[in-house]
Order: sequence, then structure tokens, then C-alpha cells
Amino acid sequence: MTSLRHQERDHAEIISRIEDWIGSRLPELGSLKIDSITTPDSTGIANETFFLRTRDGKDWGSDFVLRLESESYLYLDADLDIHYEMHSRLRANSSVPIPEVIAFEKDPAVLGVRFFLMRRVLGQSPPDRPNFNYAGWLHKMSPAEREKIWYNAVRVMSDLHKTRLSDFSDLGFRTESANGLVTCFNYWRRYARWCDGYTNPLILAAEDWLEKYFPKSEEINECISWGDARLQNLLFDKTQCTALLDWDMVSLAGGEADLAWWAIADHKYTASRGIARLEGIKSPAMTIHLWESLMERKAKNMDWHLVFASYRQALISFRLQQLEKSDGSEKRGAREPSIGLQWLSCLLDLPLGDSMTQPFMGLDR
Repeated sequence: MTSLRHQERDHAEIISRIEDWIGSRLPELGSLKIDSITTPDSTGIANETFFLRTRDGKDWGSDFVLRLESESYLYLDADLDIHYEMHSRLRANSSVPIPEVIAFEKDPAVLGVRFFLMRRVLGQSPPDRPNFNYAGWLHKMSPAEREKIWYNAVRVMSDLHKTRLSDFSDLGFRTESANGLVTCFNYWRRYARWCDGYTNPLILAAEDWLEKYFPKSEEINECISWGDARLQNLLFDKTQCTALLDWDMVSLAGGEADLAWWAIADHKYTASRGIARLEGIKSPAMTIHLWESLMERKAKNMDWHLVFASYRQALISFRLQQLEKSDGSEKRGAREPSIGLQWLSCLLDLPLGDSMTQPFMGLDR
């Protein structure tokens, strides 16, 4: 998906403008000079990210991360301010490992878009391309080390789900007349219209099913839902988790929404492809079991949340196709149906209308 990133930014100009901006906006950082600017080896497309290495005089200074708002939105109502606020509030009010944010620039005159600056955290994320199950630093680790990484990832996710909700009450995750899961579901219904998802009968059927079997209010454990819950959105220093990242899909949909998303993100490259998962990284069923132990409660309505996760994944795939088409990078020829559509077909026992290549195999696989 690199073709959907902004390809024309002049790194020298970014350095010049950010040095001037730091000098005027953040004098407490001293006379920092940016020595180099790089991009992550593996990154999504929702926002642009740059790594900045600095010098303070003759000595090395701090390493920073520059996060720029996208000019082509993957998510409806995308707001970089939410990312900044989640970093700031979680770092101040929870045990979740979060990078320190330095400043948010809302004036697009500096770089053409809004952005924020944060300190770079020691660690690396499991790669997306190629997926970590196939190659990369995690692939080279021992099974025992990988199990520690899996355990620490689930522990950090559960710590997020234990976070006090009152610290986030003004961020718009809940409407006055609805709980967080209802608000999240209504958001994705609007997203379906926005990305033309209703042109697919499986999306229409899934939405009807989700509405019909919506969890009862007394069965909803409202808490911060990370949204894009997967190993690739965590940083690790050896086996220790040093940062939780990415708030594009954050809501109050609850921990079960994250467990279902974790399952679909896991199976996309393993069980649904008929490929063995890396030894040490446990199945979605075992992830749920560990999460239940850490949360001291049972996960509820997982059947509903699996359909909801599949529905959301399919809609994001539709939006990606829109962006590819507008960018001129649309793939020619037959396109494999998204794993979200394929799981909806399996979970709802409805025809896919295409070849099944990534079926739902059960959470214990």
C-alpha cells in the first residue's frame, strides 16, 4: 500500500521547517538540529510517520517521531487530535506503556497538514510486510521468547481495558443516549454508506444480523477498545512491551471487540491460509483465555463480536479500494475477497459469491 502514502514530501524542507518550529514553539528542547529523517520499515496508511534523529551541539540529542495527518482519509471523521489525546491521557493516567507526546501543531501552515511530535521509544514492532509469521526479527526468536512477547502483549491490552473511563469522557466515544458499543456500531453503519459497502449483500446481511442480535445492555462491559488490536501495533525491546500504538479505531466498544479483531488479524496470515502460526504465539482461543484470567471476568458475546470484526474489516477493505482507485494504484484483474467478507460468509452461513481462500477455522486453530 505504499503507493497510497504521500510520495512528494521533501525531507530537507521538513527538517528546515521542523527545526524552525521547535526553535519557536519548544525552546525548552534547546538548540536541536535534525541529523536525519527516516520512515518506518513497516507502516500503515492512515497517517504519515517520520523518525527524527537530532543533535544538540556536538552531542546526539533525542530521537523523535513526527506524526502527520493524512490527506486521504482511511477512516471516516479521522481526527489526529484523538491520537494525541489518547497518548497524553493514557501516559498520565494508566500503566499502559505509551510514548511521551511533546506538542500538537494544529496550524497546517507549518507542514501543510496538522501534526504532533513525540519522543521515540526504544523497541521494534513485528513486521507486516512480510508478515512476522514468515520472516523478520520475531520469526528468528525462540518459541519461549515469542511466548513471552505474546503474554506481554495480552497483558498490556488488558491493562488498557482496565483504564478509568472518566479520563476520556469528553472525547466523543459515547453519545448521550447510547453506550459506547452502540455509538461504535452506529459509526460503522455510517462508514458502510461512506465506503459504498452497501453494494455488497453480505454487508447488508451482516448489519441486519448485528442489529437483531445486539448484546443486551447488562452484558456490555464498557471500556476503552484499542480498535486495531494486533501485535504489529506494539513495540518490543527484546520481550518487553515498550509501547502501544495506533488509535485510528479507538472507541468504547469494550475488550471483546479487541479480542475479535486480534483473532481476524492473526488468522489472516495463519489458520485461514492453512499456515502454521509461529510457535510461542498462541491461538485466539488461548489469547481470550489469558485475557479472561488477567481481567478476572469472562469474555461475553464473542460470536457477535466476531461478526462485527469481520464486518469492519470488510468495510475497511472497501475503503482501501476507493483510495487505490483515486490514487491510480488500483490492482488489475481478479481481486481476492477480503478476509472480512469471507468470515462473514462462514459465520452467517451465506454465499460469498466468489472463491473461498480464507475461511473461518475456529478460534482454537
